[in-house]
Amino acid sequence: MSALILVLGTVAVAGMPGLGRGWDFATLSGFFALATIIQMFVLTGKPLSWPRYDGRFFMRLHVGLGGLVMLFMILHVGGVLLAEPLVWKDIWPPVSRAMQAGVLAWLLLLFLLLTSGKRIRGRMFGTIALFRSWHQAAAIFLLCSAGLHGWWSGYRIHDTHVLVGWIFMLCLATFFPMLRKAIHRSEVQRHALRRVRGMSWAATPVIMGAGAGSVVALWLYVLWLNG
Repeated sequence: MSALILVLGTVAVAGMPGLGRGWDFATLSGFFALATIIQMFVLTGKPLSWPRYDGRFFMRLHVGLGGLVMLFMILHVGGVLLAEPLVWKDIWPPVSRAMQAGVLAWLLLLFLLLTSGKRIRGRMFGTIALFRSWHQAAAIFLLCSAGLHGWWSGYRIHDTHVLVGWIFMLCLATFFPMLRKAIHRSEVQRHALRRVRGMSWAATPVIMGAGAGSVVALWLYVLWLNG
């Protein structure tokens, strides 16, 4: 829901007309990807005070959000290349800085997804503490590179209010895990013994519903822009 609000707010404030259904769908998918990345800094896989499910539910939710980011990035890149084949030229040297940031975001996302598997994680990092350090650092770089890609591309972020809003959200997402740890540590510990176990399955319909709802809402908004 917060991803949808971010994207729709961006389009509404920027006030640009539709530029074609295929192009708008592809580019707005990129905003959905960035907004979902921001959400992942809130849903880090650690239990929240609500719902009072055990950690496996939140971990599966975090992994599912990573899959949604990949989905939106595939829609973004594939859609842009199909809607405007001339973009292929920007991929090859000399590569624009916007494309450099976009490619870096892709590589970082692949790194995060591939190294999160239990076997690869154990072989590469050995300890869970080392994995978390690398994972968090790569996630921050992913957030920054994706944000720079959107900014340098200049699509619907030309308005000062929109740019300031996105920068605020990026900064908040970066520091949210530390703020949450400081504020909610005692609350989470207090409710730790009263959590409902065996609810990890519930994360799957939540992610599927969020993904399907986002795609449908995105397409309806594209139709409205180009109506």
